[in-house]
Amino acid sequence: MPIALKRRCAYLLFLLLPFLGYAQEEFLVISYNVENFLTPTIWQDSTHDTAPFDWITVRAFKEKALAISQAIRLIATGHRLGLIGLCEIDSRRVINHLIYETPLKQGKYSVLHRDSPDHRGIDVALLYQRDLLRLRNVRWLPVRLEGDTSVYPTRELLYATFLLPHTDTLHVVQCHLPSQMTAREKPYVVRAALSQLQRLLDSVRGRSPQANILVMGDMNMPVTDTLLHTIASPRIEEAVTQNKLVNWALSCPDSLTYPTYRYCGDWSKIDAFLVSPSLLDSLRWDCLPHRFDYSPLLEKDLEYGGYKPRRTRKGIAFREGYSDHLPIGVIVRFK
Repeated sequence: MPIALKRRCAYLLFLLLPFLGYAQEEFLVISYNVENFLTPTIWQDSTHDTAPFDWITVRAFKEKALAISQAIRLIATGHRLGLIGLCEIDSRRVINHLIYETPLKQGKYSVLHRDSPDHRGIDVALLYQRDLLRLRNVRWLPVRLEGDTSVYPTRELLYATFLLPHTDTLHVVQCHLPSQMTAREKPYVVRAALSQLQRLLDSVRGRSPQANILVMGDMNMPVTDTLLHTIASPRIEEAVTQNKLVNWALSCPDSLTYPTYRYCGDWSKIDAFLVSPSLLDSLRWDCLPHRFDYSPLLEKDLEYGGYKPRRTRKGIAFREGYSDHLPIGVIVRFK
């Protein structure tokens, strides 16, 4: 073989090395509402609004960042982390601290984030391992009410596509749907957000009927809610025939899932994964339930009994803890 051709082949092999080791691999996807992970007050600019939190110290912020990194490392024990979806962060600086100034710095994360129009100033974000997932495209989709061209002040949908080692594309939507209070007072806002998600799904499947889609985040409604059923079915067969996603929490046995949020003593599953049937075909793709020992993230519920997520706020005061949500995870296996 001519020397020039050998050099060219060696160069191509070098470019492919990040992918060759993972021709048949799996990675963990985490979705986590990190409960008001906000910029310290002295770092904020004049336009920043963290009401009703009047003062956020640097020390409290750093303790929170460390706690979040510990929770993520806990759920990822023994697995390769591919994607982390986050809810309730308010700036890129917060994320940068998380991935560069905590134990998460051992990963090779790239970040997808922008400031949303949310009235509280909280956003969604995606962290992805750039040596495993190659970003193809990213879009943020604001929520607009029917008949209104203006943007409603809530979180946007974050839509990204990634190229995997065997050249398949993974479509990911990170969402944080309008709050439960909004759902009670202005249900049309939640319907508008779900309509935006449905339009996105229709567009993706219109271009690629067998698209591999993963929707995740804080749905702010029980996974059994009839509104979610318009998008995702608990049964794979029904999802295929009705062109829906599969509601992961309902398609798995109860023993493999767990509630993520507790309010007034009642647990509920409001954080969810919705996956396309193609991710469950078991030939090229498979999604596997991931359970971990989340007991370190809990504390005793002195008011209602039992246990609840150990959060970082009591009222407006900071305290040691993680979040008022538990993180959820799914193992994505590609072949």
